[in-house]
Amino acid sequence: MSGRGPVRAAIVGAGLMGRWHARAVAHAGSIVVAVIDADAARATALAAEHPGARASATLGVATSAGGIDA
Repeated sequence: MSGRGPVRAAIVGAGLMGRWHARAVAHAGSIVVAVIDADAARATALAAEHPGARASATLGVATSAGGIDA
């Protein structure tokens, strides 16, 4: 994404696969900006591992805030 900076990604699901996806996003030079999980505690815990990421229980709430590329 030339000139725009890193891709801002949302992670849907904060279980084991969500953690792997979040690590892969960070490893690729992108930024985790949102974590969505019906279990608010899990979403909050994973979001806390990624500075600036917000936690949400629903996809609609997370995407309404904007700032998500992928």
